[in-house]
This record gives sequence, C-alpha cells and structure tokens, in this order.
Amino acid sequence: MELITVLLIYSLAVYGIAWILTKSKLFLFYRDISHSLYVSRRDKDYINPTKINKIFLAVSQEWSYLSECIVCTSVWVGALLSITASQNNVLQSAIVVSNGLDLLTWVGYSCATTWLIAVTVGDAD
Repeated sequence: MELITVLLIYSLAVYGIAWILTKSKLFLFYRDISHSLYVSRRDKDYINPTKINKIFLAVSQEWSYLSECIVCTSVWVGALLSITASQNNVLQSAIVVSNGLDLLTWVGYSCATTWLIAVTVGDAD
C-alpha cells in the first residue's frame, strides 16, 4: 500500500476514534461522569480545601477537560495506534516506532492532523 494511503487511513482513524471518545453519544455517559465528579468535588471542597483536595480537584478538572477535547484525546489515540501499528495489517508497512522520537513524531502528526480536520469541520473547541 502506498505511503500516502496509509497516512490518510492513519489520520482518519485517529480522528475518528478521538471523535467517538469526545463527541459521540456512545461515550456521553463517560464525559458526564467525569464532569459531575469534578463539579461535586469542586462544590464539596470549596469551603475547606486541603492540599490533597486541591490536588484531586486539579486532576479532576483536567480530566473533565481532556474528556471533551478532541485534539487532546488524539494525542493518546495517536500514541496507542503508533505503538500498536506493527500488529495492524494496514499500518505495519509505513508506521514504525523504534524509539521515543519516532513516537513523538507520530503523536505530533496525529495531533496536527486532528486539529486541521477539527477546525475544518467545526469540531475544535
């Protein structure tokens, strides 16, 4: 398979999986749970915040944001697809991750193409 075809498939796969996780009704329950955990923790710890509560609040706030950010999610999806590309019949010929710099390159590519597609179709937040 030609390199351009594999890159197109990889780009669309990363975008599609990230879209399913961040925008689809299929994972709406997950996004609602992460957001409600953040809101309940924020409201509970607002009166008397301890250091542990502040840390947990910061983590839950970031998790809530990341569960709705398609570009942020594409980083993790791209990393997973890149690492497992050698097991994928379509991607194994073109995507090779042999060190950390290769992984960083593919994650950057995933993030950039997802951002370009999201801005084009209006999914970027």
